[in-house]
Amino acid sequence: MNSRVRAVCWGLLFFSLSAQVAALGQGAGPVARMATKQFWGPEIGTYLEVQMAFDARSVRWVDAGEGTVRAAVEWTVMAFDAKGEMVDFRKSIARTERLAESSDFIDVVRLVLEPGEYALEWLGRDLAATGTEDAGEMRFDAPVQVEVRSGLDVSELFWVQAFATAADTPTAFTRGGRELLPLVRSTVGMEAERLPFYAELYGSGEVFGSGEEFLVSAWFRAADTDVAAGEPQMQRYFKCEAAEVVPVFEMMELPQDAGVYDLVVDIRTRQGEPLVSRSMAFELVGHRQVEYAQVRDQLAGFVLRYTSRDSLWADLLTLHPVAGVNEQRTLDFTLIDASLAEMQGFMDAFWRRRNAEHPEVAWLDYKREVAIIDLEYKDCRNRPGHLTDQGAILLNYGRPNTIVKRHHGTKYYPYEIWHYYKAGQFNDKRFLFYSPMAVSACFELLHSDMLGFVQNHDWLDILRTREIPHSVHQTMLNGLDPKDSFSREEPEELFYNPK
Repeated sequence: MNSRVRAVCWGLLFFSLSAQVAALGQGAGPVARMATKQFWGPEIGTYLEVQMAFDARSVRWVDAGEGTVRAAVEWTVMAFDAKGEMVDFRKSIARTERLAESSDFIDVVRLVLEPGEYALEWLGRDLAATGTEDAGEMRFDAPVQVEVRSGLDVSELFWVQAFATAADTPTAFTRGGRELLPLVRSTVGMEAERLPFYAELYGSGEVFGSGEEFLVSAWFRAADTDVAAGEPQMQRYFKCEAAEVVPVFEMMELPQDAGVYDLVVDIRTRQGEPLVSRSMAFELVGHRQVEYAQVRDQLAGFVLRYTSRDSLWADLLTLHPVAGVNEQRTLDFTLIDASLAEMQGFMDAFWRRRNAEHPEVAWLDYKREVAIIDLEYKDCRNRPGHLTDQGAILLNYGRPNTIVKRHHGTKYYPYEIWHYYKAGQFNDKRFLFYSPMAVSACFELLHSDMLGFVQNHDWLDILRTREIPHSVHQTMLNGLDPKDSFSREEPEELFYNPK
């Protein structure tokens, strides 16, 4: 496997916005964004490309001489099937070239997987931080589904942030005769104006005849429109020559207005009728999209008391457990490089939405709860207390009405059951946490009957055995084979009949 990583400094396209996927803990290891894209090859079948973008601020940079620096992360990605068995894995070293200054960097590996449901687990280790106090591994888990490829099909799409002529020896970035650096995030800056994408078309030779021309269309659809009725925007047509696999690398003019869009690519008949299509959602953000500085005189006093961008950013990060989906997107993507004024505007709007008359009171109450929870779960070493499963639930729903703690003297892993008479708009909800690494402050959510949280049909089996064949991230797959086996064991009695 080629471990040589071409950094973002290829110099072809640059974007001012940066993003990061939250690691399981801050300062505990390298932080990265991950994207997965499904492709197909005639010799290997379906495979998953795992694209990883490492945040420059989360790793150590070492002096490489002559005013340059370098960084390196060793990382492994593993794929587990629905039975908890590892079916494929890849290990790579994401090593930058010598750079004039630190920059986010990309690495790519490919997993050969049959169609089906999988859970990916990856861990990363900063090679430059080995042996230091803050050296640590970052772990990240995600579910993924590999689809069955139809006869005529379009692969998943991805934006390309930089490209170059392919090297003589193919690398993990080589596609269609070019070296392509993927854009590993779901936002695109409007300052780009034009941006290339990559896709692959499969089976066109069988449909149109090998070597025959056929029509392909690429266009944008506003994400809030009906799929069937959505009007194409900025539509482009181009001809391709039919073959078993046809690579598509095309430049697109971006829409004029900020918003959430789908990039749609479809294969069409010679008469222009669509046969099969694939879409990719993304958010187009403007030049410092939210113009908070213009309304500075309307901001609440507590917001204006922030004079340091770093101190405000630290407080903004604590909002993640209670933020809505769009607010989380703004925190993860838009505000990373934002100015102090923009951050002040977000903080003001966030708390006015929750308490229009007294936003400062709402913020101070929340900040006090964060401090209490951070102190209560201070022994959780790989993340602050408010980012633990228990801390996030406390911040959202308050203290439970009853708590059952079984930390010692049982044949089960240490566990806790929290029962809420009312959690948000729902009544009578339960959360079951356990500690697979024996008693610690870091209890993980194993099962809940609350909508939107993990519902693991095998939770009792996992709780009762100390030889778990799979890790917690795989609980999301257990619902594929639910069991009806009310055993009357103590954890079930306590879960369904909390006292």
